[in-house]
Amino acid sequence: MYHDFPIYSFQFRPSPNIEVVKGKLQPHGQIVSFAGRGLRFIPDCPAWPVAYVNIDGTCELLTKDLYMDDVLQCIAFLEELLEIEIQGAG
Repeated sequence: MYHDFPIYSFQFRPSPNIEVVKGKLQPHGQIVSFAGRGLRFIPDCPAWPVAYVNIDGTCELLTKDLYMDDVLQCIAFLEELLEIEIQGAG
């Protein structure tokens, strides 16, 4: 799907309710909903990656031109904000 972009993928455990995720992320950036598929989160912090959160609990971060430290900081932020465990990051 994103052929020209490096992607960092992981799984939320348990899979969160997408509306709850949307509500928690909204104050921290822009949300674009994809009916029946999930959402795109564009964080206010320009150093963080755009995140695609899917209804199956998977998440993909577009990491082109980003530092890995910033990507890991964003993942830790998502895990803490959503109060959910992240598995299989890589």
